[in-house]
Order: sequence, then C-alpha cells, then structure tokens
Amino acid sequence: MPDLAPEDLSPRISWALISDPYVACRREADYESETIASFRKGEIYEIKGNRTVLVDEEKETWYALGDGWVPSSAVEVYSNKLKAESARKKSLSRD
Repeated sequence: MPDLAPEDLSPRISWALISDPYVACRREADYESETIASFRKGEIYEIKGNRTVLVDEEKETWYALGDGWVPSSAVEVYSNKLKAESARKKSLSRD
C-alpha cells in the first residue's frame, strides 16, 4: 500500500485521473482560452474547483486542476486519491 497523506482520503477533496492521451490545460474554462500546460493519460490531480459553462448551447463541466482548467470529458473523477490510483493501474494495464 502506498504512503498516504491525510488529504489523500479526505471526503472534502476530489481527484481527477486524466483519461485522454493528452489534455490541454487552459487558463480559463473555455476551448478558445490559452493553453498553459498539458497533461497525459494516467496523471492524477487534486480538483481545486469546477465550473459549468455553455459550449455550443450545451452545458459542460470543467475542472480546475493546478492553475488551469480541463473539460470533464478528459477526466474521471474519484472521491479519494487511493481510488484514482487504483483506477490508473487498471487503465494503464489495459493499454
């Protein structure tokens, strides 16, 4: 079992597992916003917040990871880091 910090299992913190091969992390929750970083499949980040925005007249949730935003379609959300790490192992073993 990996070493866990208290926040890794906190019910108040959610974790995002990147599910797409590469994801652009944008300055704002908008596809037209500047790309400030990129994430790769299998990386795990603490979710700092979320925002629902209109994209082509459809509602879409974006998650704040680090200093930027990624769309919900590019991540899987878990209630603790241990679950996210377990899902990562399963996901990467299928590839």
